[in-house]
Amino acid sequence: MILAGAVATAGWGVPVTEVDGPAEAPPEGYAERQYVDSQGCIFVRVTGAEGLLAWAPVATPEGELLCGHKPSITMNLHVGAPQAEPPAPAETAPPAEATPEPLPEPAATAPEPSSETAPEPAGEPAAAPEPAGALAAPAAPQPRTPAPGATASRQPVRLLAIATVSSSMTDCAGGASAEAEVYVLSDGRRPVNCAGPAADPLAVLVAGDYLTAAGAAPEPPSGARYLQLGAFAKAGNAARIAALAMRLGYAVELQPGRIGTAAVTQVMAGPFAAPSDLRAAWRAFHTAGLGDAYYR
Repeated sequence: MILAGAVATAGWGVPVTEVDGPAEAPPEGYAERQYVDSQGCIFVRVTGAEGLLAWAPVATPEGELLCGHKPSITMNLHVGAPQAEPPAPAETAPPAEATPEPLPEPAATAPEPSSETAPEPAGEPAAAPEPAGALAAPAAPQPRTPAPGATASRQPVRLLAIATVSSSMTDCAGGASAEAEVYVLSDGRRPVNCAGPAADPLAVLVAGDYLTAAGAAPEPPSGARYLQLGAFAKAGNAARIAALAMRLGYAVELQPGRIGTAAVTQVMAGPFAAPSDLRAAWRAFHTAGLGDAYYR
């Protein structure tokens, strides 16, 4: 199936049975019964298993996730470069930082990862492109110190989603653009482009030091015309990857497949007529953190 145009951002017609929770948890101390996440989807406070707090999705009459509402928490970000991480406390040694979860279900906290594997990027990193707009940056997350004897490693940051919001919801209010573009990253940061939707979001994020440009792409095999971005058992995960790819300017195809006995949806960028275009796509998606993307 070939997707044309943009995928709707308000739930993508996802059944509530496939939603595990909001796109991000409410802040500590949030006491309201209803919560609208950053994707505009509504959840209500319930008591989950063993008496623990949980957030249940609100459904439309068709049984789909109800979205399209103003988020409960207004973004409070500050214009400028990413802030330096504060030094780790000397008296404690928390466990090593966990690997960031892959792209989530719409309004879900922990989506299913892609089952495909790709080789590591090759070549020397390219120079960062010039920024396309001013970014607002949240405070840097508190670093975690590896346990004694453990090897410290920095996990690559992944671009999870791109959303366009009213500037009134951010610190960009009163600027030249009525809209701002929010980039949802796997490390919890949500930088905002106050200039509105960027012509090249990856260039903006690389220039702002939020993402690292991938190295030179390997040569595609003879006959390759696609870049497979992932294979997903849940339709919501496939829809999110497809939406991100199209926002980055790529044609997308969804193809049915199987992994063992499980039915999956394969998300493919392309087709590409020239090997140079295929290599450019490989580099773009590896810059976005999709390290499993590979030629097909």
